[in-house]
Parts: sequence; C-alpha cells; structure tokens
Amino acid sequence: MNFLIRPGTGPEDRAAFAEWAESRLDRYFEHGPEPDGWHWVEAVGGWQLWTRWMQMPEL
Repeated sequence: MNFLIRPGTGPEDRAAFAEWAESRLDRYFEHGPEPDGWHWVEAVGGWQLWTRWMQMPEL
C-alpha cells in the first residue's frame, strides 16, 4: 500500500492525512471500494483513491 503527499506539507497536516487515510483503509477492508469511490487502475494493477486537502472556513 502506498500513500503520496505533497512535499512541503507540514507535520500537523501529515498527521491529519495519515489519520484520514487509515480510516479510508478501514472502510475499504470492511465495505469494499465503492463507498469512497476507489477506482481500479489497470496501469498500476490496483485500486486508487484521489483526494484533495482543503481548509474549510469556520462556521
């Protein structure tokens, strides 16, 4: 299993991403690829999930 994160991402954001990624893996193993939109990529012979980290405004 590989995870890629942009260079220059700070330690707090890296930790938050790792926590999020772990939760997606747990869901994948429990429910399969469909609930989170995983896609089979023939070129790599495996499943991929793309995401974008966004800071949402305060409510």
